[in-house]
Amino acid sequence: MPGFTASRRVRSMGAYAFAEVDAQVARLRERGIEPVDFGVGDPSVPTPERVRRACQQAVDRHATSGYPSYVGSLEFREAVAAWTLRRHGVRLDPRTEVASTIGSKEAIFHFHEAVLDPGDVVLAPSPGYPPYLRGTLFAEGASWCYPLTREGGFLPDLDAIPTPVLLRARLLWINYPNSPTGRVAPPDFLRRVVEFGRRHGLVVASDEAYSELGFTPDAPH
Repeated sequence: MPGFTASRRVRSMGAYAFAEVDAQVARLRERGIEPVDFGVGDPSVPTPERVRRACQQAVDRHATSGYPSYVGSLEFREAVAAWTLRRHGVRLDPRTEVASTIGSKEAIFHFHEAVLDPGDVVLAPSPGYPPYLRGTLFAEGASWCYPLTREGGFLPDLDAIPTPVLLRARLLWINYPNSPTGRVAPPDFLRRVVEFGRRHGLVVASDEAYSELGFTPDAPH
């Protein structure tokens, strides 16, 4: 559009990481090279039939329901609270402590708007999910990335975070089971993270997108 300039915030973003991967794959295929596709987390098996059938029935049941609830139906939030208690032993109030989103990306991206003021620092893993950084940018915060290394067991070295950074920090992201390393954090580490957050006045946000992966028939789900 002639005369149109995007905001500095948008111009500073660059290309989305996964979109850039797709573009690179397309360029390789144009050269006759077929790359090995490791995917970006897309399910490799069909959605279970009972889930598809329930979705079909719900479409008819709510054919004229209008706009949905802004935080998700109470029935859904009660189901989430019941599952959380059954699975993790954590009791949540479905009316005040559970909200629904269209996916984890939306929840993670917008969470920064709820807890950050301009200039606040977000502690995020590297490597890590891009919305940790994009959400911080749009909330006018600043990112400080802690490294996940093989030598450190792919866990953050909390003691290595500089004091000046901690004084400005508001939010700490963790992600276990971790993507992309696959590391599962031991309970004693998670307890230490909670204590660390309390000591430094941090909101500890746990991105548990992969908590329900299982590789054996008796794995919990």
